[in-house]
Amino acid sequence: MGLLYSVVTLDAECAEWLDDEGVSHPQPVPDPRFPTPREVAVALQELSGYSVELDADQSSGEWLAHIASLSSPEMWASLRVRDYGSDDVPHKIYFPKGWPEVVFAVVRCLTSCCGPLVVVDDSSMRPVVGNRHSKHLKPQLDLERSHVGAMTGGQRFQLWPWPMHQA
Repeated sequence: MGLLYSVVTLDAECAEWLDDEGVSHPQPVPDPRFPTPREVAVALQELSGYSVELDADQSSGEWLAHIASLSSPEMWASLRVRDYGSDDVPHKIYFPKGWPEVVFAVVRCLTSCCGPLVVVDDSSMRPVVGNRHSKHLKPQLDLERSHVGAMTGGQRFQLWPWPMHQA
């Protein structure tokens, strides 16, 4: 998949943007934050049904994870930590490539330590909101529609345009 997925926190400014787009979302948390590389590594280890390869080098500022579905190895994603400098300091993250199902599975896991996170693809389409309690997201890829989502640790939200599937 050729889309770049950026991850942002659900702060007041992001909530205003989602409101402008007509997208339901939870209340922003008072002090939103990004995950630490250590939290990302732990979340990836706990991610059921995926294999994970990590490569981190503080001297070069590079931190990369390759995540692949065990049941469908062609479904994968690459996750990068921006400006990696410490395992215990929050860092911005993004997915330079990958399948939306894998991206959302990873971000859903991270919401338990960081609170709501919003995934924005580089196609600038309409936002989509989901939550970490949905077990599977099976988007029907439609390039005329959005691949953007807010992942939350709280209430259940409808997904637009993708249906939320429960296992």
